[in-house]
Amino acid sequence: MSSDKISIKVDDDISNDLKDEINKIDENDIINDDSDIDINKPAYIDKPIIKVSPNGEYLVVYNPEDHSIVGWNVKDIEEGQLTKSDAPVKVNDSIDQISVSDDKKLAYTFYKKNEYLLKIIDINNNQKIKLSLNIELLSCPYHTFNLKYEFLLYDNWNTYDRYYHKKYKIIWIYSTQAKNYKWICKRIYKIPEYFELINMSKYDKLYLISNNSIYEWDLDAEKGTKIFYINDKEFKSHYNNSLYKSVKYSKLLPSLLPLLSSKTLNPIMEYCWEKCLTRLGLKDENLQTLPSNFQTTDKYAFGILDGNVWKIKLEENISKINFSSQNSDVQVIEDSNDYFDEHLNINLFKSYMDEIRELFQKLSNSKSEYKRKLKQNDQNLVERIIITDKLLQVWKIKIIGHNKIMLRVFKKADVKRKWELTDTKITKFNVSDARKIKLLEIKLFTDDDIILITTIGFLIYHFNENKKSMSLIYWNYLELTYPNVGTLNFEDPEFFGDFKALLKPYYTLQFNLPLLNYDSFKICDEWISYVKDNKGNLLKYGDKLLSFAIKEHKLDLIEEIYKKCISWFNEDLGNNWMFLSIITSTTPLLNKYYPEYILRYSLETTMIIDHPFYSIEYQHTKSLYSFQYLQLVDLTRSILWSKYKFFLHGLLNNYETIFWILIILRLLILIVMILLLPFFLIYIAVFYILEKYHFINEIFDIGVFSTFYFVLSNKLTTRETPIITFMVPYINFVNYSKDYNWFLELIKPQPSPFTETINRNIYKTWNGEAIINFKWNTYGKYYYAMIWILFMALLGCFTAAATIPQQYINEEVRQQLFIASIIFGFIHLSFEVRQFIYNPLKWFYDFWNIFGI
Repeated sequence: MSSDKISIKVDDDISNDLKDEINKIDENDIINDDSDIDINKPAYIDKPIIKVSPNGEYLVVYNPEDHSIVGWNVKDIEEGQLTKSDAPVKVNDSIDQISVSDDKKLAYTFYKKNEYLLKIIDINNNQKIKLSLNIELLSCPYHTFNLKYEFLLYDNWNTYDRYYHKKYKIIWIYSTQAKNYKWICKRIYKIPEYFELINMSKYDKLYLISNNSIYEWDLDAEKGTKIFYINDKEFKSHYNNSLYKSVKYSKLLPSLLPLLSSKTLNPIMEYCWEKCLTRLGLKDENLQTLPSNFQTTDKYAFGILDGNVWKIKLEENISKINFSSQNSDVQVIEDSNDYFDEHLNINLFKSYMDEIRELFQKLSNSKSEYKRKLKQNDQNLVERIIITDKLLQVWKIKIIGHNKIMLRVFKKADVKRKWELTDTKITKFNVSDARKIKLLEIKLFTDDDIILITTIGFLIYHFNENKKSMSLIYWNYLELTYPNVGTLNFEDPEFFGDFKALLKPYYTLQFNLPLLNYDSFKICDEWISYVKDNKGNLLKYGDKLLSFAIKEHKLDLIEEIYKKCISWFNEDLGNNWMFLSIITSTTPLLNKYYPEYILRYSLETTMIIDHPFYSIEYQHTKSLYSFQYLQLVDLTRSILWSKYKFFLHGLLNNYETIFWILIILRLLILIVMILLLPFFLIYIAVFYILEKYHFINEIFDIGVFSTFYFVLSNKLTTRETPIITFMVPYINFVNYSKDYNWFLELIKPQPSPFTETINRNIYKTWNGEAIINFKWNTYGKYYYAMIWILFMALLGCFTAAATIPQQYINEEVRQQLFIASIIFGFIHLSFEVRQFIYNPLKWFYDFWNIFGI
């Protein structure tokens, strides 16, 4: 559009009618005074704030009406109304957030003069506690205590300067075990600028969000995990459904209750409240109202009713809740995501690992008892009936023939009704006629989940009440008896295997059920179908199934698994990226037997992302720079630097004259260094190294030398390049083994798919180049630099000892050089020995190893 066609009407050209109309609207929406608006001021909290300590031993409630904080020791109270409280703590501030420790240390933030302020007191003696890094003025704080008696503090820390402004998201971790009422900072972390903190848990876990993806960061392991991605429209319903099912089926997750919507949370809490009143014998009409302001721990909930605080037991209640169809919100959740029940259930069996271990421990010590039962043809070995606690559901388990297990579920609406058959499930196993399947142990963990331990393995079945159907959700082959058990003389003491040795992986397991073995797929065709057709099971066991298909040369099964992984990833780029790991974890086998799949995968996964839409960011990174998306920066090494900067800040506030004298002297020194170029270059190099390895930081910046360096550094790196971040599709391709042992690594290196797969089709692509860059930058260059330095030391010591004439070096020094040469030589020989142990044939086939020796 040309400029002569554009016209702008000034005030004189506008009609009076239009002016009157605009002025009338303006008068109706007039702002009286600028002081009436404070966009930074938080909303006023007119409800009590309730907070419980990490181990659930101490509870505090803040009353905004009289600005008092009341505490209760709740450790020894099983359930009921809390009566004996500590003396109230009076505060003169309108508190925004509180947190409390098990030993009665109270931290709270309040808003005053457009800033947040932090105060910490010891409730035992009302003594104020200070922090070693004196952080009192905050912009957007969040704080909590963990199980290690540490105080976690998060804030958006702003650095203002005449030349630049930066915003940092910092987490400080303080030890609360101090005698002089001054907590010492132990760790500092910086969160990446493109992440926002959601929550900090008492288990040292951080929950962050970026691009609609939720991440978990473990502060102890220093590892991050992407939990799920969800778009804006589906976020509320999907997130709520997932949390609800987690709460309903796991006894470890009631602390998630406050995150549920009120429509879903209220029926749960109403059920628990009703059970609480029944146990306490308080069926009074005045107590039927549900308490409010719930705060939960792993086992209990705390709420306020008519000014009184109540403690309600949760641990045994949540998994037993049976909602009526009249509650539409809960019913919708129950009916949605049919596969989710089974997938979540098997993951949440972590809740019952103690009971599973006990079950297998009992089995391992009962070999003689089962031999006796088998000899007597005990009917319980072939048929069992299990009745649930409420007497409204029955499981019947029966062995049919020599190779089938039949399960039936019978239900009735109430005690007076008749039993009705709900579903029948028959599972066939490919075992020989000589094998006789026998039922050894059966355990009902919930009304819908049953565990069977048989002579051929370990099975878990789940009954989906909504679909009225059963499914096998876990199966692992276990040969507890010899194949000819059906025809063997029962007097023979060896017809049973060594129970203790066979069952040891089960009764010593920690957090997860053992991974499936090869025979599990070979013996049960139904299990193959169930794993490949179910998203949850394919994600969990898909790598084992694909390995089985490759070794058995089942081409149709390989193709089906490959297509499902690619298809499900394309359906939901944000959440289903782990399906690609099924393919990449089996690349060594595919490279050996079917290398065409390597080429196919490389071509189909070039330039992919883990979000539905491309996003352009401006960064300083180079092309094909590979990185872990979530990576907190550990600034713990800079604690001493931070203390020094806080000391300078205190000097500025209390002794301003001395501070400015020091600043002028340092400024003069800096000018001299700039004029003397070599000294200036040394100064820049020293600060660069200190910053690179996080011995200094620009968060707490006050001074001459550091300010000049950071300003110069920011000026030189202000030019940012538009970057599109792609995902490297080789998930878990370069990871160490799950059973990694550093000592065994020194003897026999443990392989990864990266070291076992040598295929040019991978490294012809950008993905392959990014992998090589990542391995080189994080490990390779340091490894080869170390080898080069050791070799140069060997060469230098041996050359000096062998060639320098005796007149320049005495015999004692020569011998020491030879000894050093021998030591360095053995170190280099160890590299050759490790290569030989790892793969003897490959070592012999490599011609250059002759020179390496």
